[in-house]
Amino acid sequence: MERVEAQGIRAGFDPEGGFVTDLVVEDGGRAVAPLHRAPWVGSGDALPEGLPLHLARLQGDFLCAPFAASEGGSPMHGWPANARWEVVRREEGLLRAVLTRPVQGATVLKELAVEAGSPFLYQRHLFVGGQGRLGVANHAMVALPGGGLIRCSPKTFWETSPQPQETDPARGRSGLRYPARAADPRAFPGRDGPVDLTRYPWGEGWEDFAAGLEAPGRRLGWTAVTRLGQGDLYLSLRDARALPMPMLLLPAPFIAVA
Repeated sequence: MERVEAQGIRAGFDPEGGFVTDLVVEDGGRAVAPLHRAPWVGSGDALPEGLPLHLARLQGDFLCAPFAASEGGSPMHGWPANARWEVVRREEGLLRAVLTRPVQGATVLKELAVEAGSPFLYQRHLFVGGQGRLGVANHAMVALPGGGLIRCSPKTFWETSPQPQETDPARGRSGLRYPARAADPRAFPGRDGPVDLTRYPWGEGWEDFAAGLEAPGRRLGWTAVTRLGQGDLYLSLRDARALPMPMLLLPAPFIAVA
């Protein structure tokens, strides 16, 4: 496990899958750790044979390229989340790594940086070379043991995919309508009436996914998650021109902000 740190902030980096782990921000003598780790990670429990790396080590934040399924033969969420990264530079407050497998012919570089006294982890990914179009996303998982309030930069609309996340009642159920679209996230079409996407959890035992399209002309996209009962807030900032469709994935007890 690698680390990047500065006064008041630190984070781990797992080269196997490129996960940002154990992000901790110090605030008035209190350690704030907003990211989720799956309960099986580090437990020593036997995992199902053939489980993809990103699920076996599921935690914190990681790069998806592509997001979700791939037509090119790579695992779910692509090689950035399922292959090893090689650290090529370490210095105070900075870590750089390169993915050991190409993505559509491109070399992928990751940079993590922190600054003394700043509560932000700065993250950048570069694709060098390669060809074709590719949908990418960060996959940050925010721990919400007491629920949360979700606020986002203005969106043109929110929508769900053609098929629900979960179709087997024995494994869970989806509470939103699929497909559906709404301009107001506080009144999104649900199976049993409108659902407020800005308040977590949306429903008990639900597994749902919704994506929003940034309003035209915006350069800065943001998602703010107030962690109820924790006394803190998770804030994600991004270039809306490069990542114009933030996504919310709900599998309790955390929400994925992609």
